[in-house]
Amino acid sequence: MPGLLLSALLLVLAYPPYDIGFLGLVALIPWLRSLETVVEGGGPVRRAWRSGWMLGFLFFGGTMWWLGYVTITGAVVLTAYLALYPAAFGTFVIWTLRRRAAEGLALAALLASGWTLLEWLRSTLFTGLGWNLLAHTQWRGPFLQLADLVGVYGVSWLVAFLNAALWLSWRKGARRRVAVAAALLVVLAVGYAAARRAAVERAVAAHPVLSVAVVQGNIPLEQSWDSQYVAKIASRYEELTRQAAAGGAKLIIWPETSVPGLASDPEWRDWLTERSDEAGAPLVVGAPWLEEHPGPRLFNSALLVRPVMGVVERYDKLHLVPF
Repeated sequence: MPGLLLSALLLVLAYPPYDIGFLGLVALIPWLRSLETVVEGGGPVRRAWRSGWMLGFLFFGGTMWWLGYVTITGAVVLTAYLALYPAAFGTFVIWTLRRRAAEGLALAALLASGWTLLEWLRSTLFTGLGWNLLAHTQWRGPFLQLADLVGVYGVSWLVAFLNAALWLSWRKGARRRVAVAAALLVVLAVGYAAARRAAVERAVAAHPVLSVAVVQGNIPLEQSWDSQYVAKIASRYEELTRQAAAGGAKLIIWPETSVPGLASDPEWRDWLTERSDEAGAPLVVGAPWLEEHPGPRLFNSALLVRPVMGVVERYDKLHLVPF
């Protein structure tokens, strides 16, 4: 139980708003050790399942608590469902250790693969929810840069591998080899990140700096799709855009679905063009968009709006979630 609680705490602290990202590199170690004691004591597999579910419930509950503002019941049900994935991983760890399916580096790689596969399944099944992947703890660290080579799941695999390797380095057996592999992984990640960052900084230095403003209307959810609040919402974003333009912004960004109407309608497109004209700057806005042909399809879209020209680019969200 202490290992489970400590790992849950470390995971929560590794994500926003705490953002202690390096904890993600070690967060699973106490739990892995507690699972190992289940094997050593000959405990039943259901203990691993229960342990993983509790870890998942605490972790997802501690990082997605804000969903309660949308629906308390939905947040609890979603958290309970998401906790099934760490439960499955805990069972996989027990199965792997008992069968001695691998040792040393191979075991670390196998466990990392199991964790990453479950993250992929969580992000895919039932429309999927790809939030709070292990990779996301590294958004400010050197491992992030590896995403341009291996993608987000590759970064999750590397972080999970490092957790497993550090845990295994304290076990009997090939300690030195596993520890060297973990250290080498960190050195390579830091080195590659430093090289890529230097290249990006050189490229940025060769171009002018662009002042960007992000505006947030903070519209309550219950008002967002209520017709009696359309004028209020529109007025709110008009005022925020004026303030951003007065501050010298050369690009102004609105939130997702911030337009209180279908941006595919000419009147709303004209309204967006007027906002861009008034600001003297392009806007990137989130808005619902309806395509009539070949059949009616509603999209959650991001639009680029330029002065005079209006909507010049549109990107439709590919992976929707139930809320």
